[in-house]
Amino acid sequence: MTMQPPPPPPPGSTPPPGPPPALPGNGPTDQPAPMRKRWPWVVGVIAVLLVIGVAAGGDADDEIDAAAATTDTAVPTTMARSTTAPPPERAPVTTAAPTTTRAPATTVPPPTTTTPPATAPPTTADPFADESVSQRNARRAAADYLEFSAFSRSGLIDQLIYEGYSQSDASYAVDASAVDWNDQAAKSAADYLEFSAFSRSGLIDQLIYEGFSPEQAAFGVSTTGL
Repeated sequence: MTMQPPPPPPPGSTPPPGPPPALPGNGPTDQPAPMRKRWPWVVGVIAVLLVIGVAAGGDADDEIDAAAATTDTAVPTTMARSTTAPPPERAPVTTAAPTTTRAPATTVPPPTTTTPPATAPPTTADPFADESVSQRNARRAAADYLEFSAFSRSGLIDQLIYEGYSQSDASYAVDASAVDWNDQAAKSAADYLEFSAFSRSGLIDQLIYEGFSPEQAAFGVSTTGL
């Protein structure tokens, strides 16, 4: 920076004390004019920079504080939201069906059936195996008479004798026929009442005459209601 020489004093003024200004060409070798000190300007610039730095620092601190405040404020909000958020939905639990273990099949052997040996039917001895031919014929003749009429024992024997059988064969045939004589007396009483009227005693007498015993005759008449 080139320093300008001071202006000349106004007319009529008293010049300040000091050495007279050096004129060019006078005295020793020409020297440049002394420079003014610059430190007041430097101090001023430093002061301005400090003010700007303080201001900038204050704004930065304000921004840091504001950011910290915003962070502090946002954290509770986030926490509040997280605490009030609904719980996550749980997937439905699928219960597996219980596994049924089947018992092993037990094979039961079929029961052993023992077939009893076939038993032959008992053989019944023929009661007429030993009868003679005449006895067999007399027995068959007695059965034929009993199918058509009622007889007493003595009356049936007499009828067989009348037919030509012997006394022994006729008696054998009548006894082998296994006849119920009370039943024969009842049938004979009923036959008499179909053809004629009888009193109780008269009908009993008629049955006794036919060869029934008194007891057989009384039983037979009693069955008719007399």
